[in-house]
Amino acid sequence: MYQSSSAQRGQGPAAPRGESPVAVIGAGIAGAWQALLFAQAGHDVTLHERSGAAMMMWSNGPSGTQVLFYCVEAPAGAYRAETDTFASILKSFRVVPAAAPGAATAKPIGATTLVTWTDPRENAFTISIPEGWKAVGGAYRLSATDVRIGVVLGSPDGQMRVLLGDSNLGTFIEPNQMMAYAGLREGGYYGLGDGSQLLIERYLTGQQFAQT
Repeated sequence: MYQSSSAQRGQGPAAPRGESPVAVIGAGIAGAWQALLFAQAGHDVTLHERSGAAMMMWSNGPSGTQVLFYCVEAPAGAYRAETDTFASILKSFRVVPAAAPGAATAKPIGATTLVTWTDPRENAFTISIPEGWKAVGGAYRLSATDVRIGVVLGSPDGQMRVLLGDSNLGTFIEPNQMMAYAGLREGGYYGLGDGSQLLIERYLTGQQFAQT
């Protein structure tokens, strides 16, 4: 089910617990569970699927536990050709445990200072962003049950743009025979009593949706 460091392939002594990178093949329930166990043990875990990869990291600190999960996906052919590149990008991410409240820490040279940005629309959430960056967006309440999150971050020099969430992405409902009888077709909207509008559309995989 999984492949780990070169030591497991017989090319050297086993690395100490928590220092050996692990690659789990197959992102189903069993694979994801194995990835979680390895991450809890302190390993950097890469989860491989036919057309994508994910990286799970686990870190314990004075202020609590952090679990980060990154993933990339590409058409199967392109992913096979660039598997090592995708894995290297994911492995370049690092979890830095937060310092204990009130603890004095030395700031490394060139380190990024983070500031707290609060949702200006409803104060629904806060995020940490690099100091000097511009943030636009927040929580958009289209109805009682349709609340969307979308934030766009921009670097001071305008060379970097980061999107968190997508306020243009709503809720979907698959077409069925009852809708057809009511004259509701794919591409139209199905209205709820609270004013929410669900886009009628057949199920698409993440890759198919990204290509539409």
